[in-house]
Amino acid sequence: MRVGPIHAILLFSLLVGLTGCQIQNPSYLPLDDVSQLRIILPGDGYYQITRKEWEKNGLTIQDLDQINLLYQGKPYPYWTNAEPGSNDFAIRFYSPPISPDINLSENVFILSAGQTESIKRNTPQKAPPIQTNTQNNSTGTYREKYEVQSLYLPQVVGEDHWLWALFQPNQPISQEIQLPQEKVESVTIRVQVWVSPTNIENPVQVFSASINDHVLPPMRVEGQGWQIIEIILDSAYLNTKNNFSIQSITSPDDLPGKIYLDWIEIEYSLPVCLDDQVKSFAIRDNHLFTSTGSSNGTLVVVDENRQVLDIYSSPSNDQFTLKHQPGTTYTWIPDNQFLQVLSIQTVPKEVLSFPTQAIEYLVIAPEKFHQALLPLIDLREEQGLATMMVSPQQIYDSFNSGTPSADSIQKFIQSIDQIEPGQLKYLLLVGDYTYEKVNYQEFIEFVPSFFISSGQSGETISDFFFSDLKGDLHPDLSVGRIPATTSDQVAAWVEKVILYERSIPSDWNRVIAISDPSDANFHKFAQNFVFPLVSDHQTQVFKAPNPGDIQEIFKNSYTLVAYFGHGSIDLWGKDKILSVPMLSELPKSPAPPVLISFSCLNGYFIHPLEISLVEGLLFYPGGGAIGIFAPTGQTLMEDHEKLLQFLQNKLQSKNHSRIGNLIFHQEGEKFPENSNIAEIFKTFIYFGDPAMLLPKPIQ
Repeated sequence: MRVGPIHAILLFSLLVGLTGCQIQNPSYLPLDDVSQLRIILPGDGYYQITRKEWEKNGLTIQDLDQINLLYQGKPYPYWTNAEPGSNDFAIRFYSPPISPDINLSENVFILSAGQTESIKRNTPQKAPPIQTNTQNNSTGTYREKYEVQSLYLPQVVGEDHWLWALFQPNQPISQEIQLPQEKVESVTIRVQVWVSPTNIENPVQVFSASINDHVLPPMRVEGQGWQIIEIILDSAYLNTKNNFSIQSITSPDDLPGKIYLDWIEIEYSLPVCLDDQVKSFAIRDNHLFTSTGSSNGTLVVVDENRQVLDIYSSPSNDQFTLKHQPGTTYTWIPDNQFLQVLSIQTVPKEVLSFPTQAIEYLVIAPEKFHQALLPLIDLREEQGLATMMVSPQQIYDSFNSGTPSADSIQKFIQSIDQIEPGQLKYLLLVGDYTYEKVNYQEFIEFVPSFFISSGQSGETISDFFFSDLKGDLHPDLSVGRIPATTSDQVAAWVEKVILYERSIPSDWNRVIAISDPSDANFHKFAQNFVFPLVSDHQTQVFKAPNPGDIQEIFKNSYTLVAYFGHGSIDLWGKDKILSVPMLSELPKSPAPPVLISFSCLNGYFIHPLEISLVEGLLFYPGGGAIGIFAPTGQTLMEDHEKLLQFLQNKLQSKNHSRIGNLIFHQEGEKFPENSNIAEIFKTFIYFGDPAMLLPKPIQ
C-alpha cells in the first residue's frame, strides 16, 4: 500500500513546522503565523519577559488574561508586574534548577495564549503592614551552593550522575566563596562527595581542607556512596572573598580509591535586609522585614519542592510582617533585578500534523537529516509501507512544552500506534546522543534514549523502551538507530542500504562465526551458533582470524557475521581482532555484512570522545557493515547464550523478509517468558534500518 498523500502532507508540514528551529523570528515566517514562543533559560533564577519582547518576536495575545506559560508539558505559575494595559507590562516567573533526569543544561518554557482553565497566573499580594513597634528584623539563614556538572559517573546511585570532579592525589580542588560585607559570626561549609564502592579495602576516607591558607583539622568519613563533610569556620579566618580548598588524603600503604566531588554549600545567618540585591533565605524566628532598597521589589515564598506558594509586592522603604510557614524559603527580587530572557525562538501555529491513517514505518530524525533520508523514505513507500518522518523538536513542542526528553518521544510513538493499534511495524531513529551536559541547540540535533542500569558496568543506554508500547517488557515493533552526526554520514549510509536492496539474493551467501581465541568457550558458542544452519546455509567458523581472514569476511556480499568474544567500545578481542583504526583497511563491498556482536560495549555510541566500533563500521563508505546488533553495556556469557538461542530459533523459522523481523519479537511469535530475554534486549541496539530487506530464506 503506497500512501503518497501522507508523505506529501508531511513534507508540507515540515517546511512550515520546522521553522521553529531558527533563533528569533525567521524572515520568511509571517509574524501572524507565530502562536507560541520557546523560551530557553540557563536554569535557576527569577526571570521576566516583557510585552514588547514577545510582540517583537511575532507573538500577539489579544486577551492578556489568557497568557499561558508551559513547562514540561504542564501549565506553570507566573505573575505580572502591572495591569495588562500598562506599556511596560511583563510576566515574571521562577525557573527551577535544571532537572537531573536528562543531560540538558537549560530549561525550556513555552509562552502562548491558552484556555482559561489552564492558566496558572498568580496575583501578587500587598505585604501586610507592621503591627508592632519592634525594630529588629528577622534573622535569615542564607545558603549558596557551588556545583559544576561536568563529569559523568554511571556507577553513581541516584538521579544526578553528573559530578564536579575526581579527587586526584595531592591535587586540591579550590573554590572562591563570596560572603556579604556584613560580618558573620560563623560559616558552615558542607561538601558532598561520592565514594566509589570499589574502595572496599579502605572504608575510612580522610580529607584535608583550608580556608584562605589556614589549614583545618583533618576530616574523616566512613563507608561508600554519598557522604557529606560538614565544616564550621571561625569568622577570624573569613573575608568577603575566600579561597576554600579540599583534597583527599591517601596513606602511602593504601591504594588510592576513587572519590568524587559533587557540590560545595555554604550557610550563614544574618538579619534580613531587603535591599537592591537578590537574596534567598529561610527564617527561624519571627517574620519582620524591612525593604531598604531604592526600588520596589517582590518577595516570593516557595516550599521544599521549589513550588511557589505566595508572592508579595513591596514598595521601597517599607516594613511588613508575614505569618510563619514551616519548610519555606523566601527570595527577594528588586524590580530591576529580574533576569532578562536572552534566547527566544518562534514556534509556528502548525507544530506537528498527525496522519489520519495508520503508519507502518516511522522515522524520527533532526531536520538537518531529512533531505538525505528522502531517498530511503521513497524506497520504503515504493515497497508499500505507509511512512512518516518527524523531527524530535516537533515532538518536544507538541508533547512536552518544548523540553527535550526520551519520554516525550515514547509518548509520540505510542500516539502514532494508537491510530490503528498494531500497524506500526518499524521505527528508525536517526541521530547521535551523548552523556555530556549540552545546551538546547545542541540537544535538538540528537535523538535521546534511556539511561538504564546494566548491572555489570553501571549505567548504559537503551532504545528498548521505544519498542515496548504496552510497558510489558515485550517489544511491539522493530527499532533501529543510525547514530549519525552529519548529513554526509546519513547520505553515505542511505546509499549503502539502497545498493544492498537492489540485488537481494534468494538466501544468505554465507553465515560466518568469529570467536575470540582468549577463551575456548567463545569457540564453543560460535560452533553452536552455526550448527543448526549448516544444511541451509554456507557456514564457516574462524577460531582466531588473522588480518587476511578479516579482509575476506568483509569482502563477501550478503553475509551474516556473528562475533563471540571479549570487546570494548572500539574493538573485538584483547588481541584486537578488529578495531576502529583497522577499519580504513577493510575492502569495499556492494552488500556489506550484517553483524551480530556477542560481546561487550561495541554499541556504546554515546561516548563524546571515542568512536564506537558500530559507528566506524556503519559509516564506512562502500563497505564496513550494513547493520549491527550490538550491546551498549557489559554482558555475561550466559546472557549471550540466551540471546544466541533466541536468534537461532528466529533464523530457523525462516519468517524474516526484513531485518527487524529477524531480530525483534513479532506478533504471533512466542516471546520467551522465563529466560529474562527482555533484560538482554535492553542493553542491545540494532544499528541500521529495521525495515531493510534481507535475503529471502530457503523454505
